[in-house]
Amino acid sequence: MMTSQMLISMNFWNRKSDDPLLKIFLEKYGLHLLSIPREDSNVGDLYIQDPNIKYLSTAGSIRHFLVPKFEVSDLDITVDELMADVVGKVSKDVSGNAGLNFLENFLNNLAMSNIGAKITGSYEGTNKNAITFTFANPRRDSLDPLLLGNRIFKYKFDKSNALYSEDRKFFIVTAIAKSSSITVDFLGDKKNSLDLDIDVLKFADGKGGFKVESSKSGSFTFKGDKNLVFGVELYELVYDKLNKKIKMNMLGGAMSPRGAEQESPNVSKEDVFIEIRD
Repeated sequence: MMTSQMLISMNFWNRKSDDPLLKIFLEKYGLHLLSIPREDSNVGDLYIQDPNIKYLSTAGSIRHFLVPKFEVSDLDITVDELMADVVGKVSKDVSGNAGLNFLENFLNNLAMSNIGAKITGSYEGTNKNAITFTFANPRRDSLDPLLLGNRIFKYKFDKSNALYSEDRKFFIVTAIAKSSSITVDFLGDKKNSLDLDIDVLKFADGKGGFKVESSKSGSFTFKGDKNLVFGVELYELVYDKLNKKIKMNMLGGAMSPRGAEQESPNVSKEDVFIEIRD
């Protein structure tokens, strides 16, 4: 797992962006994008946020944090649903340096090595260069928040759990977006295609199930043998002492139509990325 020192700013996407790919993520799916995509995120996970801390910590499954024990497996969870409206949707071109940061994080975790750094280094992105992203086979795992709300309200937080504290915030993952591949177009300052260093591609291809395919000049698809979660849908869980039940607060932002009651746990109000630490 990558450490916090390896986090890189994601300023090329924010909640004021008119990027068509980002709008689908935010407006339709209500996703919070992960600053570093990760393999080990699941529906029913519990995230915890300490006061005055911007990042979220992973704590495991919600089943261990409620009394009586709450079984997420009893709910109908849709698995590997194709995000058809995301397939082939191309992002707007973004500055080379900022876009390469996102690509590097994705590829490093997909290949579990520093391949991403080698690939982005060979491109030598500058402010005059740009890249676009496409997810060819994005998938989604999800549960129905309404069904979850019908079940979870009668439970209580397990205050005997060492992770419980009244000043902490608790979030449940109700959906994840994941992909085992990403297609990137590397563009020059005049939007002409640029090629990567052939030696770097030879080094990357075939490493630990990691594959590199090129369909045209400057366009490359990077594939791995596992799915990386790049976005999550979150609801905040709050115990209503007056009515003695758990409430689910919707989270949103400037581009979300969900009528959010609470601000999202982002680094800033405009940032679409959240940082998760183990």
